[in-house]
Amino acid sequence: MKNIDWAEIIDKHEDEIEDKLIETYKEALNNKHMRFNVCMTQDGELYVAEEASGSNFLPIDVWNGNDILLSDFEETYTDFEDENTLDELEGLLKEHNLFEKYQQICDSEEKSGVYLDRIDKTEIIRSTFQSIYDEYIENYKQFLIDEFKVNTLPCLMEDIYKSI
Repeated sequence: MKNIDWAEIIDKHEDEIEDKLIETYKEALNNKHMRFNVCMTQDGELYVAEEASGSNFLPIDVWNGNDILLSDFEETYTDFEDENTLDELEGLLKEHNLFEKYQQICDSEEKSGVYLDRIDKTEIIRSTFQSIYDEYIENYKQFLIDEFKVNTLPCLMEDIYKSI
Protein backbone atom coordinates (compact mmCIF):
# COMPACT_ATOMS: atom_id res chain seq x y z
CA MET A 1 0.00 0.00 0.00
CA LYS A 2 1.38 3.37 -0.97
CA ASN A 3 1.76 6.08 1.64
CA ILE A 4 -0.48 8.80 0.21
CA ASP A 5 -1.27 11.98 2.14
CA TRP A 6 -4.95 12.04 1.25
CA ALA A 7 -5.68 14.80 3.78
CA GLU A 8 -3.33 17.16 1.95
CA ILE A 9 -4.78 16.25 -1.43
CA ILE A 10 -8.35 16.68 -0.17
CA ASP A 11 -7.50 20.01 1.48
CA LYS A 12 -6.06 21.25 -1.80
CA HIS A 13 -9.20 20.26 -3.73
CA GLU A 14 -11.94 20.75 -1.15
CA ASP A 15 -14.00 23.20 -3.22
CA GLU A 16 -13.90 20.97 -6.28
CA ILE A 17 -14.85 17.96 -4.14
CA GLU A 18 -17.85 19.79 -2.73
CA ASP A 19 -18.92 20.85 -6.22
CA LYS A 20 -18.57 17.28 -7.52
CA LEU A 21 -20.57 15.88 -4.58
CA ILE A 22 -23.38 18.37 -5.23
CA GLU A 23 -23.34 17.65 -8.97
CA THR A 24 -23.43 13.91 -8.33
CA TYR A 25 -26.24 14.22 -5.79
CA LYS A 26 -28.30 16.10 -8.40
CA GLU A 27 -27.68 13.32 -10.91
CA ALA A 28 -28.58 10.65 -8.37
CA LEU A 29 -31.93 12.32 -7.69
CA ASN A 30 -32.98 11.44 -11.23
CA ASN A 31 -31.73 7.86 -11.33
CA LYS A 32 -33.63 5.20 -9.48
CA HIS A 33 -31.47 2.24 -10.44
CA MET A 34 -27.95 3.64 -10.31
CA ARG A 35 -25.19 4.01 -7.74
CA PHE A 36 -22.67 6.82 -8.16
CA ASN A 37 -19.19 6.44 -6.63
CA VAL A 38 -17.34 9.75 -6.32
CA CYS A 39 -13.62 9.00 -6.44
CA MET A 40 -10.38 10.96 -6.50
CA THR A 41 -6.96 10.19 -7.95
CA GLN A 42 -3.67 11.00 -6.22
CA ASP A 43 -3.43 14.01 -8.53
CA GLY A 44 -6.70 15.39 -7.19
CA GLU A 45 -8.72 14.52 -10.28
CA LEU A 46 -12.32 13.67 -9.49
CA TYR A 47 -14.41 11.13 -11.34
CA VAL A 48 -17.70 9.35 -10.90
CA ALA A 49 -17.95 5.61 -11.45
CA GLU A 50 -21.55 4.63 -12.15
CA GLU A 51 -22.96 1.18 -11.53
CA ALA A 52 -26.26 -0.59 -11.16
CA SER A 53 -27.85 -0.02 -7.79
CA GLY A 54 -27.23 -2.90 -5.42
CA SER A 55 -24.11 -4.13 -7.19
CA ASN A 56 -20.80 -4.51 -5.43
CA PHE A 57 -18.55 -2.71 -7.90
CA LEU A 58 -15.55 -0.63 -6.93
CA PRO A 59 -13.18 0.96 -9.44
CA ILE A 60 -9.96 -1.07 -9.64
CA ASP A 61 -7.80 1.93 -8.74
CA VAL A 62 -9.80 2.42 -5.55
CA TRP A 63 -9.62 -1.30 -4.82
CA ASN A 64 -5.83 -1.37 -5.17
CA GLY A 65 -5.32 1.84 -3.16
CA ASN A 66 -4.24 4.21 -5.92
CA ASP A 67 -7.46 6.26 -5.75
CA ILE A 68 -9.88 6.98 -2.93
CA LEU A 69 -13.65 6.60 -2.74
CA LEU A 70 -14.97 9.85 -1.30
CA SER A 71 -18.66 9.01 -1.23
CA ASP A 72 -21.36 7.10 -3.01
CA PHE A 73 -24.96 7.93 -3.77
CA GLU A 74 -27.43 5.10 -4.03
CA GLU A 75 -31.19 5.08 -3.56
CA THR A 76 -31.15 8.87 -3.58
CA TYR A 77 -33.97 8.93 -6.11
CA THR A 78 -37.35 9.89 -4.71
CA ASP A 79 -40.77 9.78 -6.28
CA PHE A 80 -41.18 13.43 -5.21
CA GLU A 81 -44.66 12.85 -3.83
CA ASP A 82 -45.63 12.80 -0.19
CA GLU A 83 -48.56 13.85 1.99
CA ASN A 84 -47.93 17.54 1.18
CA THR A 85 -47.81 17.15 -2.60
CA LEU A 86 -51.46 17.95 -3.30
CA ASP A 87 -51.41 21.05 -1.11
CA GLU A 88 -48.29 22.33 -2.85
CA LEU A 89 -49.68 21.57 -6.30
CA GLU A 90 -52.94 23.34 -5.49
CA GLY A 91 -50.90 26.30 -4.26
CA LEU A 92 -49.09 26.45 -7.60
CA LEU A 93 -52.43 26.26 -9.44
CA LYS A 94 -53.61 29.27 -7.42
CA GLU A 95 -50.39 31.16 -8.20
CA HIS A 96 -50.97 30.53 -11.92
CA ASN A 97 -54.70 31.33 -11.74
CA LEU A 98 -55.62 27.78 -12.71
CA PHE A 99 -57.21 26.60 -9.49
CA GLU A 100 -60.76 27.38 -10.60
CA LYS A 101 -60.34 25.28 -13.76
CA TYR A 102 -58.92 22.45 -11.66
CA GLN A 103 -61.80 22.71 -9.21
CA GLN A 104 -64.29 22.50 -12.10
CA ILE A 105 -62.66 19.27 -13.28
CA CYS A 106 -62.81 17.80 -9.78
CA ASP A 107 -66.44 18.88 -9.32
CA SER A 108 -67.37 17.34 -12.66
CA GLU A 109 -65.78 14.03 -11.68
CA GLU A 110 -67.49 14.01 -8.29
CA LYS A 111 -70.88 14.87 -9.81
CA SER A 112 -70.55 11.79 -11.98
CA GLY A 113 -70.19 9.69 -8.82
CA VAL A 114 -66.42 9.39 -8.67
CA TYR A 115 -64.87 9.91 -5.26
CA LEU A 116 -61.54 11.72 -5.63
CA ASP A 117 -58.89 11.12 -3.01
CA ARG A 118 -55.55 12.95 -2.78
CA ILE A 119 -53.89 10.55 -5.24
CA ASP A 120 -56.68 11.04 -7.79
CA LYS A 121 -56.49 14.82 -7.49
CA THR A 122 -52.70 14.73 -7.86
CA GLU A 123 -53.13 12.62 -11.01
CA ILE A 124 -55.62 15.15 -12.42
CA ILE A 125 -53.05 17.89 -11.94
CA ARG A 126 -50.26 15.75 -13.41
CA SER A 127 -52.28 14.84 -16.50
CA THR A 128 -54.15 18.12 -17.08
CA PHE A 129 -51.65 20.70 -15.86
CA GLN A 130 -48.33 19.08 -16.75
CA SER A 131 -46.34 22.32 -16.57
CA ILE A 132 -47.58 22.92 -13.02
CA TYR A 133 -46.60 19.39 -12.02
CA ASP A 134 -43.18 19.84 -13.65
CA GLU A 135 -42.70 23.12 -11.77
CA TYR A 136 -43.55 21.34 -8.52
CA ILE A 137 -40.98 18.60 -9.27
CA GLU A 138 -38.29 21.17 -10.06
CA ASN A 139 -39.10 23.13 -6.88
CA TYR A 140 -38.94 19.93 -4.83
CA LYS A 141 -35.61 18.90 -6.36
CA GLN A 142 -34.19 22.34 -5.64
CA PHE A 143 -35.39 22.06 -2.04
CA LEU A 144 -33.62 18.70 -1.70
CA ILE A 145 -30.44 20.08 -3.26
CA ASP A 146 -30.47 23.10 -0.93
CA GLU A 147 -31.01 20.80 2.06
CA PHE A 148 -28.12 18.62 0.87
CA LYS A 149 -25.79 21.63 0.59
CA VAL A 150 -26.68 22.99 4.04
CA ASN A 151 -27.22 19.87 6.13
CA THR A 152 -25.60 16.86 4.46
CA LEU A 153 -22.54 18.20 2.66
CA PRO A 154 -20.73 19.46 5.79
CA CYS A 155 -21.25 16.08 7.49
CA LEU A 156 -20.15 14.27 4.35
CA MET A 157 -16.93 16.29 4.17
CA GLU A 158 -16.29 15.59 7.86
CA ASP A 159 -16.81 11.87 7.22
CA ILE A 160 -14.35 11.97 4.33
CA TYR A 161 -11.66 13.44 6.56
CA LYS A 162 -12.43 10.89 9.32
CA SER A 163 -12.15 7.98 6.89
CA ILE A 164 -8.61 8.76 5.69
